[in-house]
Amino acid sequence: MTRVSLALLLLAGCSSTIDPNTARTKYDTGSNTIQITVSDTQPVTTAALVGPDGTSYGAMNVNVVETPHTVYQAPPSVGLGIGGWSGNVGSGAGIGLPLGGPTPARVTDQFISTVLLPVPADYKANWPAYKVQVQVGNRALTQAAPKPE
Repeated sequence: MTRVSLALLLLAGCSSTIDPNTARTKYDTGSNTIQITVSDTQPVTTAALVGPDGTSYGAMNVNVVETPHTVYQAPPSVGLGIGGWSGNVGSGAGIGLPLGGPTPARVTDQFISTVLLPVPADYKANWPAYKVQVQVGNRALTQAAPKPE
C-alpha cells in the first residue's frame, strides 16, 4: 500500500470527527503533502496549493469519503418463545416481531471530502507565502497554507 493510499484511509477513518461546514488543513511531514478535510453541503471538486509567484500545484487526489445520509435505529421488538425438554434433548422455537418501523438516529446533510496536495521543494522555507484554494460546489475557499512541523 502506498503512502498516499494509507493517508487517504486514515483520513477516511477520522472523517466523521470534523465539525459541519469546516475545513481542516495540515502539513504531513511523512508524505510531504498537505492534507485537507472539508465538511460542507457540497463536495470538493478541485483544490490547489498556490505559490507566491502564482504557480498552482493541483491536487493529487480529491475524494468524497462521506455523503449526506440518514442513520436509522432499529425499532424495539417483542419476542415469544416455546421450549421443551425430553430426556437429554432440548428444543425450542421463537418468533420476534418489530414494534413499528425504524426511526432516524442521525441525519447529516454534509459531504466529507479529503484532498492531498503536493508541496514544492521551497515550501518549508516559504510556507507563509503560499495559500490553499479549494473549490466547494460553486464557491472558492482560500486558506493560509499550514506550517510545516
